[in-house]
Amino acid sequence: DCKGSGLRSGDALGKDTILTYDFDLEKKTGTITLVNYTDECETTHSAEISVQGNAITIMPTTKYPIYITEDGDTIELHANCICRYDITSQFTGIEAKEYEITFGKIEGQSFNIDLSKSTSGVIIKE
Repeated sequence: DCKGSGLRSGDALGKDTILTYDFDLEKKTGTITLVNYTDECETTHSAEISVQGNAITIMPTTKYPIYITEDGDTIELHANCICRYDITSQFTGIEAKEYEITFGKIEGQSFNIDLSKSTSGVIIKE
């Protein structure tokens, strides 16, 4: 759900990207939440997470509302506003070691976490 009222495209959001994480090393499971992920209003969001070696890749996905025309054609509906969303995903296959978290659609944005030192935390992108 959209957090707060939607902003028209081009308005400044004024929020940094925040990532929270919580891992259970015994079960080798984890939960990552992208906080204040920004995208168009009236959309549905999820994130696919993959773990390979010391890399955790998060791929946010967006589903747009679909309109079906009288002719049976489908059209994705796009809004002229931006909302903030929290996207939480759970996954398996982690160990007590250092990982680099990257985002599949956002170049140059990565974070390092060391699960041998702490299994939960908050990361703020400066």
